[in-house]
Amino acid sequence: MSTQVSDILSTAKAEVGNHEQYEGGHWVNDSKYTRWYGKIPGYNQDGYGYPWCAVYVTWVAHKAGHAGLYPKTAGCATAVNWFKRKNRFSFYPAIGAQVFFGPNGGTHTGIVYDYDADYIYTYEGNTNANGSAEGDGVYKKKRARRDAYTYGYGYPEFAEGIKSADPDFKGEAPKGGTTAPEKPATSKPSTPSWDGKSFPGASAFKLGQSHPAVTKLGERLVAHGYGRFYKVGPGPTFGEADKDATQAFQKAQGWSGGDADGYPGPSTWSRLMAAPKKAAPKSTIVALNSAVKPGARHNQVKELQQLLLKAGYGPIHGAVTTYYGTETQKAVARFHNKNPRLKSAGKSYDPAIGKQGFVELQKEAGRK
Repeated sequence: MSTQVSDILSTAKAEVGNHEQYEGGHWVNDSKYTRWYGKIPGYNQDGYGYPWCAVYVTWVAHKAGHAGLYPKTAGCATAVNWFKRKNRFSFYPAIGAQVFFGPNGGTHTGIVYDYDADYIYTYEGNTNANGSAEGDGVYKKKRARRDAYTYGYGYPEFAEGIKSADPDFKGEAPKGGTTAPEKPATSKPSTPSWDGKSFPGASAFKLGQSHPAVTKLGERLVAHGYGRFYKVGPGPTFGEADKDATQAFQKAQGWSGGDADGYPGPSTWSRLMAAPKKAAPKSTIVALNSAVKPGARHNQVKELQQLLLKAGYGPIHGAVTTYYGTETQKAVARFHNKNPRLKSAGKSYDPAIGKQGFVELQKEAGRK
């Protein structure tokens, strides 16, 4: 026999895979749910381009014929307060509960279809599969119960009662005869045939579609230094995070136009599969300050003396000091005698270190 919670969950599940409109290279929040709810002034898409996760929950309730069980609102914070005013808010999950995320529950929302000791399993609108900030459709999600992002739950007052983890609501547990909630899938879904290495073809990389090669793509992008584009991490559904990271990688190859459109081709794939290039070690060689000259006092004179000693041009009696005195000048002259090409023109005795000489001295002392 059908129950109110089973009506809600079956309606919510049927929407999984539904996407908002995609225009100008981005998802634009304009969806069947915002078109149903109505315009909100100030938003793009003629007032229909607003975040719609809360509207999705409202739409499901109305479509299932149980509109009064959930608040009709486009705002998550408003929905939280609606449940609190009814004393139907909890920090424990429940089947059919409206779950809220973010500070005070005002960031995002969805519907819980099951839970266990560690996770909640949800239907959510205006989200995505790969963890980027840009939502695009309705998805089934698995989230940690005790994650700081999970704020709490609004409990609809189902006629048959509500199955929850909250001890304060144990009196509302269904007495029997209710339809069991859908259990999270435990078997692996079928995936397209792919050898796991070679380029799978352009059809594997379409926004909103899943393919195991998308996870591989994301992993290689992260390995090449483009993990900053992922909020959570690579996943099997090709989304905006994958596209943006791919485009950044393509541009780094010197490509432009259609060759840097964010969609992987054979050349992009080949370079991503190759080992990342190791960054050249940063040079420790520094420039000579123009104030470093015989008779002067400067902090870099200490460094000059240390380099001369390390390279074997000592002794420098009285070192290490900031004073470019006679002992330092003698050591510099010994360096120039070994490297006559670095002497000032026409000088047989040259106690003044020059810019090129200072670089060479650093190399002799082991700097790179």
